[in-house]
Amino acid sequence: MVDAFQLNQETKDNLGKPDETKRQVFVFGGPIQEVLNIEEGPSILKTRNVSNDSIWGAFNWGESNWDSSYSSGFFLGNSIFGVLGTSELGSTPKTFSVVRVVNPFNRFIERFGYTTFKDTSGTTATWSGDEELVFATSTNQVAISNSIFLNEETIFKATFTVEGTNTSDGDYYLSADGGVNWEVVTLNTQHTFTNTGQDLRFKIGNGEDLSVASFPTEFGTWGFIESPKYIVLTDIKITYEV
Repeated sequence: MVDAFQLNQETKDNLGKPDETKRQVFVFGGPIQEVLNIEEGPSILKTRNVSNDSIWGAFNWGESNWDSSYSSGFFLGNSIFGVLGTSELGSTPKTFSVVRVVNPFNRFIERFGYTTFKDTSGTTATWSGDEELVFATSTNQVAISNSIFLNEETIFKATFTVEGTNTSDGDYYLSADGGVNWEVVTLNTQHTFTNTGQDLRFKIGNGEDLSVASFPTEFGTWGFIESPKYIVLTDIKITYEV
C-alpha cells in the first residue's frame, strides 16, 4: 500500500535498470501491484596476489616483512609508518586482476549505467555511466570494452545487437582473443570468428575520415570526405557460442 503523503518515496527495486516508480505511482489507498523486471548481470571473479606483501607477520608471526613494493602502511612502534589516522595497516594493497567473466545464457548486456567494462585507455567516446554511449560529430571516436567474457572456453560465434540513435552509422567489431585481432561484424547477424579465443571484447567506431578512395592529381587530391557520425547507443546485447 502506498501512503498518499509519501511523495519522496524512493523505489528502485529492479536489479537491472532502476525504475522511476516514485514518479508513476500515487494512490490514496488500497492495494497495488508492481511488476519487477529482474535482470541478471555478468559474474566477475577477481584475484589479488598478496605474496611478499608488507603485512605484519606475513611470513613469520611478529615480524614486519618489507619488500620492494612497499610504499605506505602502519606498523606499531615505527616512527615513519606508525602514525595513527594517517597510515593504513600493512602496505598499500596490490590491485585486483580479473580472471573470469561469465554471463547468464551466454548473453552479455550493456546499458551504460556503469563503466565496469569500459577500457579507459582506449575509449574516446563519452561512456560516463549515465546510461548512454555518445559519439560526437567533431572527431572520430571509438568505444572499446574490457573482457565481457573470459573463461576456459573457446568462443566460435557471436551476434551483436544494439539500440539507440543512428545505429546503422556505426562500425562494429568483436574480438575473441582479447583484442589481438578485431573482426568486423554485421549487426543482428551471427558472426563466425576467424580468430577464436577465450576473451571476448567489443569495439565501436563512428566512421572513418576517408570512406571513399581519394585520387591524387597534379592539381591536388580529389575524393569524398565523410564526417564522423553522431551516434547514441543505449543498449548492447552480444550473444555468443562456446
